[in-house]
Amino acid sequence: MSKTPIRFDRLTDVSNPGFYSNLKITNNATTPLSKLDITANTITLTNSTGESYDIRSLSTTVDITILGLGGRSAGSEAINTWYYIWVIGKDDMTVGAILDISSTSPTLPADYTFKHLVGTVRNNDSSNFLRYMQRNDLVLYQEVDSSRLVLNQGNATSYTNVSCGSFVPPISNIAYLDASIEQTTAGQRGGIDIRTPGLGSQHLAQSCSGAIGIPIHNNGYVVTNTSQQVEYKVDNIGLSSTQRAYIYVSGYIVNI
Repeated sequence: MSKTPIRFDRLTDVSNPGFYSNLKITNNATTPLSKLDITANTITLTNSTGESYDIRSLSTTVDITILGLGGRSAGSEAINTWYYIWVIGKDDMTVGAILDISSTSPTLPADYTFKHLVGTVRNNDSSNFLRYMQRNDLVLYQEVDSSRLVLNQGNATSYTNVSCGSFVPPISNIAYLDASIEQTTAGQRGGIDIRTPGLGSQHLAQSCSGAIGIPIHNNGYVVTNTSQQVEYKVDNIGLSSTQRAYIYVSGYIVNI
């Protein structure tokens, strides 16, 4: 890992300047439910006064079962919690990583004053990391469909809130969704519309016709509200009672 000191005097957001290239975060191949592997060609770490340096060829691992550097920054492991992934550094450019429940003010180990927020991971109700892959700011889940379901057999005929907060973190407002619709009665037509809550017409839609119990899928990005919610409704082109709508979260764009 090479370290190139550099000073950026024009930084305006010293907590997260956003300089990185070819950033990758994945579940560790051997211990995927508790460890993450983090690599990057280049990433810039910044302190509270705006001093920064580049880390080149970054490669590190973070483990939620560890307390301190290379693990949780503080406290016991919490379930159903978003942990924010920070790459951190000392003045002498020694580098590591931590998991912290704060996206803005992590608890840093002694002598570590430089940092960069690189992502986030969900620790589920079994104290296991969700499986995913991150490439720069794009996150895609590698979980089975049933575990990413946020709407199951919906048939609301007016726009209704659906929470994506277990799969889309507070530092994201763009969800990558899989919208699905099926019929329970032959010959009926139907569709699902998804939008940003309170804003306009559908931003992601899918329709179906005829076949029973064969869901038709469409994928796309939808902007959420600040609570990571979207709205859906089934179309009135068919009987709402014969329609079943589903929404799966396939990923999101993370603000780092």
